[in-house]
Amino acid sequence: MAGGIAHDFNNLLMAILGHSDLARLELPEKSPAQQHLEQIQTASERAADLCRQMLAYSGRGTFLIEPIDINQLIDELMNMLHTAVSKKAEICLHQSRDLPNVHADATQIRQVVMNLVLNASDALGEQGGTITVTTERREVSAEDLVNSLTRETLEPGPYVCVEIADTGCGMSEEVLQRIFEPFFTTKFTGRGLGLSAVLGIVKGHKGFLRVKSRPGYGTCFTIGLPAHESRRVAEPAAADTANVKPTGLILFVEDEPLLQQLGTKMLTSLGLKSIVASDGNEAVRLYQQRKSEISVIMLDMTMPYMNGEEAYRELRKIDPNVVVILASGFTESEINERFDGCPLAGFLQKPYTLASLKAALGKALRQTEQK
Repeated sequence: MAGGIAHDFNNLLMAILGHSDLARLELPEKSPAQQHLEQIQTASERAADLCRQMLAYSGRGTFLIEPIDINQLIDELMNMLHTAVSKKAEICLHQSRDLPNVHADATQIRQVVMNLVLNASDALGEQGGTITVTTERREVSAEDLVNSLTRETLEPGPYVCVEIADTGCGMSEEVLQRIFEPFFTTKFTGRGLGLSAVLGIVKGHKGFLRVKSRPGYGTCFTIGLPAHESRRVAEPAAADTANVKPTGLILFVEDEPLLQQLGTKMLTSLGLKSIVASDGNEAVRLYQQRKSEISVIMLDMTMPYMNGEEAYRELRKIDPNVVVILASGFTESEINERFDGCPLAGFLQKPYTLASLKAALGKALRQTEQK
């Protein structure tokens, strides 16, 4: 059920992201509405992260491990955190600059931070107080890791640390011994992942977790993730489809009517012509009829009658060199496993933006020129 909901919700998010992209193109750059559309896109991308997590929990997806800038992740969370915490709570942010990246799943780490900040807000209660979020790089020795709750998975070395401290009520030693038990609670309302899941996520990332607390003196959680000393390298600018003559047809294969209309409009905005197929069977039939005209096929993964995997194999029977970009809510690593030995011209993870569509098509159209 979770997987089915995530799939359907991803389609809705695709429509929201795509139409907001198109609206931004039609508005003057300095229009006040541009800021609102940017917030819509940001919120939609956050919701897409949650969909991917639902797919992972349902067994129909995997978490995405990638280089993460912890400072950037926390900066992006701040507006949401200020809204979510008690109005009597003040959030103070102290960030060390030029932190190395960590290799992590951004959605999981984002929710760990959110969970710990919300717990800190609850601990402040009606009295109010301060929540301090600190980031820094630390060189951690084996001795430093002795008090970690995840010490069996750890290696000494450089870590990127996030410390979340509050001036709230604090916890007794008895409560501290139980806070990571599943379903354990005190007076706090049950929100977010729960501390047992926080522990599991940190352990899964081979990080350390420490907590210090005393009744009346507040609580401090420290998480550390192994640092990758190389800074994130900016990706090269995507090739512009304007350099490719848009003379061929794009066969856009999608069963959702809302996304059919969106896909056609997005392709038109890039100067490309398209025809639409509603399922794999229709895609195979149209390709048989108009193979000489069609340059690239954009193929949805989940469709009735014949899914994307089955359709791709049928299309390759017609032309072993068929140029296909696959669109899916699954992750690229999963898709590569399922299409092992069948080269794809590109992959777009739903929901995708106009910019990512443009980059994928630019690469695929250049490939057609070389056929």
